[in-house]
Amino acid sequence: MEQILFIIVFTMIGIFLFYFTKKNTNIKPSHIKKDELIFSYEKRVKDFISKKHSKEEKILLIKTIHKELHNNIFFDDEETKQIMLRLTSL
Repeated sequence: MEQILFIIVFTMIGIFLFYFTKKNTNIKPSHIKKDELIFSYEKRVKDFISKKHSKEEKILLIKTIHKELHNNIFFDDEETKQIMLRLTSL
């Protein structure tokens, strides 16, 4: 009898902790997340250019960014091309 009471009490405590300690996650809409990612890539390229790296290093950076964008779930191929055109024009 004591074991059943023990199991019930700990089950209720577990349920209480599960429901009342869940974290509220703040999920951003995809268009805002896209804008933040694009801005971060632009900032990254501008910072890189300001440090006066060589063209080969800039090409390597652009290739790395292209690979990251291509693997990103937020961007399709057409958006990736547009972003890359914008980044290469900086």
